[in-house]
Amino acid sequence: MQTSMMSTLLSMPIFQGLTMDELMKLLAQVRPDFLHFEDSTILRQGEPHTRLLYVLRGSVVREMSATQGRYNISEVIDEQTFIEISSLFGRDTALRASYRAQGEVTLLAFDKSYMFNVFGQFSIVQLNILNLYCACAQALSERYDSPPLGEDIHARFCHFVRSQCEN
Repeated sequence: MQTSMMSTLLSMPIFQGLTMDELMKLLAQVRPDFLHFEDSTILRQGEPHTRLLYVLRGSVVREMSATQGRYNISEVIDEQTFIEISSLFGRDTALRASYRAQGEVTLLAFDKSYMFNVFGQFSIVQLNILNLYCACAQALSERYDSPPLGEDIHARFCHFVRSQCEN
């Protein structure tokens, strides 16, 4: 693999702390996929989440629709971000939003079975995964635990939108 790609992989939050040799050992056991999209749907809300996806290049639009269909929220996810890591495991592994490429997008994808079979062999990767999940849970908990500032409709609406984006 190219040195620049190895550097990119080592800078990913999940692989930070690995040495180049450890990363090579890990990559000898897994096969990452590089996915390319251009202005097209990547994932649909409600589908099972089966791969760890990382935005290498480009921007992805996240579109979440309420289950009752009363509202839709869109936000742009920039590169160097995982897509919905919180729904990979747990009691609900369906995607909470749909994702589409905005322009040209390159994703790095790992089947989530690698997280048990291979990534688990590297304690630093296990710790990084735990940190990512904890960060998601803490952000959501903080959002729900903190009441909206003020009682006006603007503050309540902003709190609602931030809560939905974190979810």
